[in-house]
Amino acid sequence: MIEGEDLVARIISCSIKLEEYIAKVYSKLADKLEYPEALTLKHIARESLNHASLLRDVSQVLGLQFKPENCRKLIGSTYESLEKLVSLTESTELDKTSVDLILRELKKAESSMSEEIYHSMIFNIIKDMFPEPQARIVDRIVDEIICEERYHHKLMEEVILAYFRKGVKK
Repeated sequence: MIEGEDLVARIISCSIKLEEYIAKVYSKLADKLEYPEALTLKHIARESLNHASLLRDVSQVLGLQFKPENCRKLIGSTYESLEKLVSLTESTELDKTSVDLILRELKKAESSMSEEIYHSMIFNIIKDMFPEPQARIVDRIVDEIICEERYHHKLMEEVILAYFRKGVKK
């Protein structure tokens, strides 16, 4: 594998991990929220897992190895924040204080929009790796995922707003 392909493999692998982290955090949070916020988080978690699955498939088609190395350095603070949130959701029983903290951290991450920017970059790299006419198909899929990421951002803003108005279930 040439050096550029190694970098792409690491980038895609880190993006897979990022999507999996998002799914874990949102799934755990959904258990503590009420309808419709819980339903919304479960929906985002499922779509995040679908994005991770698609990225795994693309990696296989391109013959790239799974290499989630140096993801903190590659992705930055969003990745590091999500690592901490996954750890928090796995290590403690989520009470109102921890849910408040997690949602505040997610709000920071969402407001930075770094996940959306990162994914736009990743997906544009991916679609450039396919020849025509496959590139057009991949381009359409990539555009849909980028739109979904933007939609997730808007949904999370609504969930956070509703939560802080309503609160956590007992």
